[in-house]
Amino acid sequence: MINNRINLNDLAIFALVVKNKSFTKASREANVSKAWVSKKISLMEKNLGVKLLNRTTRSLSLTLGGEMLFRHCQAMLQQVNLAESELRGYLKDPAGKLLITCPEISGMQLLPSIVDEFQRLYPKVNVHLIISDKLIDLTQYGIDFAFRTGKLSDSRLISRYIGKVPRCLVASPNYLSNHPLINSPQDLKGHQLLKHSSLASWPLTNREEIFHCTVKNPVIESNSLIFLHNMACLDHGITFLPYYLCAESIEKKRLVKVLPQWLNCDNEYYLIFHKEKSLLYSHQLFKEFILSSDLSNKLLGDYKGINTR
Repeated sequence: MINNRINLNDLAIFALVVKNKSFTKASREANVSKAWVSKKISLMEKNLGVKLLNRTTRSLSLTLGGEMLFRHCQAMLQQVNLAESELRGYLKDPAGKLLITCPEISGMQLLPSIVDEFQRLYPKVNVHLIISDKLIDLTQYGIDFAFRTGKLSDSRLISRYIGKVPRCLVASPNYLSNHPLINSPQDLKGHQLLKHSSLASWPLTNREEIFHCTVKNPVIESNSLIFLHNMACLDHGITFLPYYLCAESIEKKRLVKVLPQWLNCDNEYYLIFHKEKSLLYSHQLFKEFILSSDLSNKLLGDYKGINTR
């Protein structure tokens, strides 16, 4: 088969010779020796079993077989030029689709403004965001990026640290005024607790010791942090929330911090992606955009209780 006897480099050299009607000019344009070009053409003719060029000391012309091959070379070069043109346009004005997954709270609270800014910069890059607290398999579902808390366990993926996610105990002023005082983490056992399904205990520290408050028999349990936040505002009990979720409610006195001297153990936030996909230009843009954005500051808000990296 012809595909086994010549390659694209051979065809490019042949096209240069025909375009310049000269071995010498073709060798100069390709920055190779005239002898090398001549040898390449002779080897092509031998491998194909057909004469491609009529050569004399003064002229160079195509044989019928050479004309047939050159027509294909022209089509090939046109496709190369088209590919280069499209690539340059893509680099200037990136396009494509990004499939991203994130937890509910990230999708509702953190990412709208981030995605809005990214799409204003790159309007032809379409973002499809899957909001779910389930750990969706990136490989199985063809997902490009995931936002997650906690360390990465899948060796096929790469994680990039974004920032810390401080969490705090909160309850409504009305709830606290109608229930026993809370002076230590042990006192939480006598209160109505609102539990997130994925968190069996609440890790707390006062910088000298760590206390894990095991949440047994919660009055309300949910897989939605937003729902737990709203129920706490409605006086149903104490819950453990990311600070950025409840900061506005604390500022407006709908919620207050419980045991503010007991800080949360650090929870870290990451951008997860495939190493192979990160080579794609639109993926590089998104990764660099996220890592240089103010997302880490959004995670902290105005929380003063932790040391950041």
